[in-house]
Amino acid sequence: MNIEDVITTCLRAESLKSLMRSGWTIATGVPSSESVAAHSWGVAFISTLVSECLREEGQTIDKDRLLTMALLHDLPETLLSDIPHSAGEYGGDLLTDAKAQAEDSAFESLTASIDTAGRLKDAWREFNALVTLESRLVASADLIDMLMHASRLEAAGMSADLFEQFFVSGKDRLEQLDIRPALQIFERLLAAHRDRLKKSARR
Repeated sequence: MNIEDVITTCLRAESLKSLMRSGWTIATGVPSSESVAAHSWGVAFISTLVSECLREEGQTIDKDRLLTMALLHDLPETLLSDIPHSAGEYGGDLLTDAKAQAEDSAFESLTASIDTAGRLKDAWREFNALVTLESRLVASADLIDMLMHASRLEAAGMSADLFEQFFVSGKDRLEQLDIRPALQIFERLLAAHRDRLKKSARR
């Protein structure tokens, strides 16, 4: 691996620190307060903590693969920007498939010169396949980080009604991924969200 290629890749990925997540603006109508890089850190952090919960339950976790997937899962947005999930809802399978193909191509373009052993591509494919425990854990952390941010915005005074859609869609997805500690976290975040909804309705 050429060090110059590593530097070039890092500089390209630097843009994720200033690329804001578009879904929050669509949901709330106000500028996003979270960058893609901040979200990726949250996913890696939550993945680490939840993996420790699973270790305590006797499950074996490959932490190297786990964190590699967590840190790389949004890397294609370096070239594609943040395409919100609502785009797939309105565009259907055609747009969803095109988005997946574009992300694959972007990932290949960004990592080809540094992924000489193919380990990064393997991690990317593993994450998208959602078969292994580690990949399902990272996907769960992706959702939990989104809901953590929504909870923080609610606690800061934004209307809980704005984020109901995130909790509804998140519940179904987390149940499919079936990571028990992540579901436990979700239930507590959901309870706090419901309390804020009730208080909002009484005003």
